[in-house]
Amino acid sequence: MNAPAATVSGIRLRLIHLVALVFMLSLTLQLPLVANPGYFSFDELQWWARADVERMAQLPWVPWWDTAAPQFRPLTFNAWLILSWAFADTPVVMHLAFVVLGSINATLLAVCVHRLGAGYRVALGAALVFMLSPFATYTHGWTATLADLLVVALTLIAFLLARQACKHDARIVRVGLVVAVAVLTLCALLAKESAVVLPILLIAACWRQRSPYCAMIASALASTIVASYLWLRWSALATIDQHAAAYAWGVPNVPARALEYLLFPFVPGLFEIAPLFDKSIARLVAAGVFVTAVAAVLAGVDRRLGILWVTLYLALLAPVLVLGISYNHYAYLASTALIAIPALAAPYLSRTAAVVIGLAALVSTVHGVQVMFEMRAVGEVQQHFHEDLRTVVSSADPQQAFSIRAVSEADEWMLQRFLNEIPSYRGTSLQRVSIAPRAGHAPSHVMQRDGRLIQAPSVDHAASPD
Repeated sequence: MNAPAATVSGIRLRLIHLVALVFMLSLTLQLPLVANPGYFSFDELQWWARADVERMAQLPWVPWWDTAAPQFRPLTFNAWLILSWAFADTPVVMHLAFVVLGSINATLLAVCVHRLGAGYRVALGAALVFMLSPFATYTHGWTATLADLLVVALTLIAFLLARQACKHDARIVRVGLVVAVAVLTLCALLAKESAVVLPILLIAACWRQRSPYCAMIASALASTIVASYLWLRWSALATIDQHAAAYAWGVPNVPARALEYLLFPFVPGLFEIAPLFDKSIARLVAAGVFVTAVAAVLAGVDRRLGILWVTLYLALLAPVLVLGISYNHYAYLASTALIAIPALAAPYLSRTAAVVIGLAALVSTVHGVQVMFEMRAVGEVQQHFHEDLRTVVSSADPQQAFSIRAVSEADEWMLQRFLNEIPSYRGTSLQRVSIAPRAGHAPSHVMQRDGRLIQAPSVDHAASPD
């Protein structure tokens, strides 16, 4: 075997080793999510109820050409129906499916970072920091985020193919890879609207390429597809329900959303982004110090790198910065850039700068692990709650109505997530179940802190001295 062939073989073996190691570590470190016995929110339970049919052919398939729909995501919704039909009845298997998808994304990120010039260890570390970030653990633990998982997978594959197209000598291969990137762009748009930012990452595929023209052509073709998509969808997107808090949008929201997404990884203990500004000034300032420090050490490598780190992250978040509420999973794609850029700068960092980046990664990882176990805890509460509710409803008079109240006001948000427009649970109708207001209405049942239901005491009993 000649030297060049041996070198190529060694590089391939090393890449295979990296892929296998990242994937296995990702699966292992996310076992708490896999072992979750329940679900997080109404989205999962609504789709489970829709998929509760005998045969797959009976699933209520989502139309592939209804571009006027507020959420035009036929690839995601139809895949979600299949997953729910196959696995939702066994939450552990459903969670395993999502963790596997998340582990694939972490592996793809490792390959991308490695292909861009990072070393083996740096690529491995970047993938694990991504996978254990509060954005990823939330996304991987909530089985309503299939759209985000698909968009990231399709985007990273498209990125790798665009770079590969620049290296091939055969024109037919280059053309085939560029066409494949275009197809992946279309698939990503059929998965979620946020894929409109995909051409931005394809431009980055030109990085350190001797002949970047194929990547530029792929990005231009993807941009054309995105422009066509927006032309078809603009009326639906512009008139989306402004009364729904999650989707109400406006340009004045941008500064607050941008600041929330920048600070959130460095505010451990915060489960979701939305209440970030309710935290103490000291915690917000500390998070701001981390953001500033990372940007500063990157600028020390290259003046433009610190700016690129912030602007690329926010550019990938552009579709959601106009919304009225921030959510962890909205930053799942953008977090790939947030982690990849410091990883690519690693060889040029001083020891002090490397310590700063390492501390920032550690804080984000601690935060992500906290989010992971919170997702698991909510799933346990949901499993107890709905199993008890199913027993109560199925054993009662068919005309009896039920009103539920959380024993602790701090758990009210979970009750809202467990009962919002869920028609049935494991075949038992929940149409007669409602949430009792905190005041002015006596509930029929009370949800305990662990999700268990107990019958509410009568007024006379509650007033008794004993």
